[in-house]
Amino acid sequence: MRNRGQVRTMIALAGVILVTSPARAYTVGKECIENYSSCPGNSNLPFACDETDFAGDFNGSVSFYWKNNDVFWGDMADVTEGGHDDQWADDVDVFLFSGHGSNGGSDNILGITTPASACDYVQSGGTPQEFYFDREAELVFLDASCTGVLGERYAVWYGYGGDGGMMIDLKQGFAFMNSPTDSGWRFWKFLNYTDNLSMTNEEAWLEAGNGCVDPGICDDESPIVFTKGDSASDVTSRVDNMSMDNFQSYSTPTGGWYIWSRVDNGSC
Repeated sequence: MRNRGQVRTMIALAGVILVTSPARAYTVGKECIENYSSCPGNSNLPFACDETDFAGDFNGSVSFYWKNNDVFWGDMADVTEGGHDDQWADDVDVFLFSGHGSNGGSDNILGITTPASACDYVQSGGTPQEFYFDREAELVFLDASCTGVLGERYAVWYGYGGDGGMMIDLKQGFAFMNSPTDSGWRFWKFLNYTDNLSMTNEEAWLEAGNGCVDPGICDDESPIVFTKGDSASDVTSRVDNMSMDNFQSYSTPTGGWYIWSRVDNGSC
């Protein structure tokens, strides 16, 4: 019988009924990719856009929703790297992506293949570090395999030893070491748990995404939540209390304290 125990690691670094709720005062951006037929080595994901479709407006106000060939490399790439994140992924409070993630963690790079941009691989970590979130985004959800494998946790999410990771100005990041299945209505479940069961963001994502998979090239601990705070007590309070109802009441952290929460699936 597998272990579904929740595990938290704190780290300090230097320097089907649809859920309907009143819209809240935050903006949402959504992107999904199902068709990877033009990109060798990337299988199609026929249900990837179901995840974002069923998310609806994510209880906010949707600023954009791009699918398949309308998803471009520049949507997530920072303006300093020639991208347009200031108009898309990092110009909203909450960003959702559903599709393929990295192909492993040994290179300390998290990447997303974008068929519409000639299968370009927009990456965080490595050189150049093309995308991170240092503008408007507060919460980022990556419903994609291998977007939080162990090799990427420090170098990519925390930016340890580099110029800053994806969490540079985020409050929370949500990802998978290995996505349980191509479908699962995880965004919908997340909202259901936060709205109707009064779960925190951490509790809801771990519950909505939990599943047993063949670890393969990824890790067997999945899903995961990254939370950033200004001190040990601050980041612990954020994990224990932050929800979709109140995340905007928290200031954007500038400190280097992180809690990494995940589900330990053991050997399944």
